[in-house]
Amino acid sequence: AEAEGLQLIRSDGRAIDVSLKLTSVRDDDGHVLHSRSSWRDVSDRKRAEVALRASEERLALVLDATSEGLWDWNIVTGEMFFSPRWYASLEYEPGDFPNHISSWERLVHPSDLSRVQELLGEHFEGRTEVCEAETRLMTKSGEWKQCLARGRVVERDAEGNPLRMVGVDIDITERRRTEAALQQARKLESLGILAGGIAHDFNNLLVGILGNAELALLDLPVDSPA
Repeated sequence: AEAEGLQLIRSDGRAIDVSLKLTSVRDDDGHVLHSRSSWRDVSDRKRAEVALRASEERLALVLDATSEGLWDWNIVTGEMFFSPRWYASLEYEPGDFPNHISSWERLVHPSDLSRVQELLGEHFEGRTEVCEAETRLMTKSGEWKQCLARGRVVERDAEGNPLRMVGVDIDITERRRTEAALQQARKLESLGILAGGIAHDFNNLLVGILGNAELALLDLPVDSPA
């Protein structure tokens, strides 16, 4: 039998976590003759497990709190991890498609894919510190969302080949709509200013024409056809 979750107090008063292993020696009839026990110090392992749980809890809190869609890409196998926020931002559920780079590529607008792959190639070669590409991703309802994909290779082999990349897909759809609306408003404002200037100049011409016409009327007889 083996048991964990036990503690022993050392001579210096410090408690240590131990694992107890108990072995019974029996005779031919199955009666217990004696038992042997061994104790193993597992304090380091317990501390590592506590630290790991704390780290996992912090990661879970970060993934839940951030509004950005996080992803982790194993470049060698093609496997990808997508955060819950990533799925939610595009209206998908985990399991709707395989966690693979090919799934992400199928969601990218065909017109954007070649540019994204070109930027990835530059980053893999070490020509850029961060790979950043603006692209359109398809939601589950079939609409396109404007996203800013930003990632970085975090692990390479001895030859410098990329092994792992992590990043985010940031939804910038509303930002682009706002920018487009602002640009349209500026265009209309410019047209208004231009139209106002033309009207002002045309009005100046009319004032001169009408003024001279009124002066000319004063020199005409009352019964003149003019």
